[in-house]
Amino acid sequence: MVYEWTHGISVRGVTAQNAGEELERIRAAHAGRLTADAIVETATDPDNVLHPVFEWDDKVAAEKYRLVKAESLVRHVVVMVDDRPDMRPQRAFVSVRRADDDTDTYASLAEAMSTPDLRAQVIERAKREAKSWRDRFRDYKELAVVFNAIDELVGV
Repeated sequence: MVYEWTHGISVRGVTAQNAGEELERIRAAHAGRLTADAIVETATDPDNVLHPVFEWDDKVAAEKYRLVKAESLVRHVVVMVDDRPDMRPQRAFVSVRRADDDTDTYASLAEAMSTPDLRAQVIERAKREAKSWRDRFRDYKELAVVFNAIDELVGV
C-alpha cells in the first residue's frame, strides 16, 4: 500500500509512508482497532518512527493543548439569528486573516459577513471545504448530485 499525506499537509519528522505503515502495524497489534491512546503509547518509544510527531516536553505540550482547547471553544460557540427563528444555529466566530496586520484572528460572524474582504475569505474557505469534502467522498456514487452542485459552485 502507498501512503501519502492529504493535500497541503506535511508532518514533522515522518513520511506519510512510514506513518501509514506504523499506524497499520499499531492497528493490527490491537486487534484491528486503531486508537489515539495506542498511537501515543507506541510513539513514546524514542526509536519509534512516530516519536518525532509529538511534543514530549510536558510544559510545551500543555501550552499547545491549551491553544487547541481555546480554538475548539471558539469553533463550538454558536449564535441564533434573532430575526430568523427558522434558521439553524451558526458559528458565532469565524477565522479570518486581517489585512492590516496580516494575522489570523477570529471575527464575529456578523462582522465577517458585513465586511467585504472578510466575507470573501469566509466564502472562499467554504468553497475549499466543500471541494475537500467532495474529494474525500468522491468514490460514493450515491452522492453524485451533491458533487455536481459543489463542482458548479467552485467552478470545477
